[in-house]
Parts: sequence; C-alpha cells; structure tokens
Amino acid sequence: MLHLEKKQMKDQSKKVANLKHKEQLEKSRNAQLMEDARKREDNLNESSIQIQDSLRQKEERIEELEEALRESVQITAEREVVLAQEEQALTHSEKQVEDLLNAMERVKQELDVMKARLSSTQLSLAEKEGHLTSLRAERRKHLEEVLEMK
Repeated sequence: MLHLEKKQMKDQSKKVANLKHKEQLEKSRNAQLMEDARKREDNLNESSIQIQDSLRQKEERIEELEEALRESVQITAEREVVLAQEEQALTHSEKQVEDLLNAMERVKQELDVMKARLSSTQLSLAEKEGHLTSLRAERRKHLEEVLEMK
C-alpha cells in the first residue's frame, strides 16, 4: 500500500508539476498577449496621433487653398469689372468715331454743294463783270460823244 501511495503521490506530484508547468506556460502566454495588446495599443495611439496631425495639416492646407481661392475670385471679379469698363469705354469711343465720320461726311457733302454754288456764283460774277465792263465802256463812249457835242 505504501507503494501505491507513493505511486499516487508521484502521480499527483507529476500532475501538480504538469499543472504548474501549464500554469507557467499560460502565464507566459498571457503576459505575451498582454505585451502584444499593449504594443498594439501604443501603435494605435501613435497611429491616432499621426492621423490627427495629418488631418490638422490637411485642414490647414484646405484653409490656405480656400483663402487663395477667395483672393483669386476677388481678383477675377475686379478684372471683370475693369474689363467691362474698358469695353464700355471702347463702345463709347467707337460710337464717337462713327458720329464724327458721319459729321465729316455731312460737312464734305455741304462743301461739295458750296463748291458748286461758288462755281456758279463765280460764273455769274464773271458774266456781270463782263457786262459791267461793257456798260462802262459804253458809258465812256457816250460821255465822250456828249463832250464832243458840246
């Protein structure tokens, strides 16, 4: 019986040792799992910080781009106003040129009419001067005749 008890004791010791070994392995595995979990958590925290930094940088870049876009839109609007003013001034100038060309054409036509009148008047004047000259000559002739009669 002693032998049986020793054997049972030995078996029990083996079982205890085996259980202790399993427990040790389990503790080691749990410690490794905890370490892995901690590392993953650290990595996640680090990734989260990196993502937050990246988001912040992107938000800052978006704000810069929005500001640049606002400035560009304002500059474009100002240029469009200037362009509209220049187009209006050009249209006004073209209208003035057209009006001046029309006025010049009217003056040219009036000049042609006046030239025709002048030519006609000069002919009439030449005729009248010729007639006047002949009348003077005739008068002189009559005066001479009258003087000779006396």
